[in-house]
Amino acid sequence: MTVFDPTDISAFPPLKSALTNGVTTYYADIAPPPNKTVKGTILFVHGFPEFWFEWRHQLVHFSLLGYRCIAPNTRGYNGNEPKAAQSDRVTRLAHFSYGKAAADLDALLEHLGIPSCIVVGHDWGSLLVQRFVSKYPARVQRLVLLTIPYIPPPTEYVPLEIQAQAVPMLRYQLYFNTDKSEREINARPEDFVNIFFRPGGDAGGIAASVLASIGPEDGNGIFELFPEMTPSTLMTEKEKKAYVDFYKSIGGMNGPLQWYRMGEASFDEFKDAAMVISVDTLFVGAQYDPFSSGPFLEPIKAFFPNLTMKEVKSAGHWVAHERPAEVNEAIESWLATEPKKGSL
Repeated sequence: MTVFDPTDISAFPPLKSALTNGVTTYYADIAPPPNKTVKGTILFVHGFPEFWFEWRHQLVHFSLLGYRCIAPNTRGYNGNEPKAAQSDRVTRLAHFSYGKAAADLDALLEHLGIPSCIVVGHDWGSLLVQRFVSKYPARVQRLVLLTIPYIPPPTEYVPLEIQAQAVPMLRYQLYFNTDKSEREINARPEDFVNIFFRPGGDAGGIAASVLASIGPEDGNGIFELFPEMTPSTLMTEKEKKAYVDFYKSIGGMNGPLQWYRMGEASFDEFKDAAMVISVDTLFVGAQYDPFSSGPFLEPIKAFFPNLTMKEVKSAGHWVAHERPAEVNEAIESWLATEPKKGSL
């Protein structure tokens, strides 16, 4: 493998594709250099509003260490899937759910002939790999969760509106659950990237107070809250363009926004799933991420008999962009240790 600039999307090899449960899934597949002994495979699973390119720094770093690195676009991000308005319940329930997205990962590994691997997830990808390991435990050798801690499968369905009342920080999800958000972001993708991807500690970044201020019932979307926003320093202009070009290539934000509309369809799939995750797990939090705070973290210890927790200082939710070296070191040093084995 030739070493290249990971911030240049054109430097990566062309994406490959596989048919996974009726969806053509596109994925990056980065092999180690020919002179390296292959240590195994790492499957990287992105969140919202990312795509495989979220993992650019990790793909280069870990492939050079000897890992085959796979980074797919998850369901909703492949541009060949049905579009569903928020009111189109039939299409949404038929096509979009965590269980179906988890089955896509299973089908992709089957297509690649990979029995099991290390699995890494961030944001919605963290929730997805949590559900993936509960449904396909034999596929996961070790598990890494970035910024979003474990959320056990609910035993009763709670609509998003009720969740947002209990946890005001989730009000932004009500906005993303509307067709208005799709129209607004599609019309201003460059502004969306500058507003949404902010460094940790930035007053305009993802903070609990900001998330709680975004909501459809009072007309507040991200563009109303931030009518004038300085360019984000989280990514280079070249990287931002890669994101804008990607959104346009898949026909806009309809697919990505489905992740905020999957709760109902996903409930029945996992309501009886095992709560405890026994696989050796690393949680990597970020100092300025509101989801990485104590109230969210402490409860997860009851569900992981083999858990290691690390925090990246001076970083926010987009930790893989903001502190790639620290994220890489946290995962690399953990992989160098023997997997924990035990039981609660």
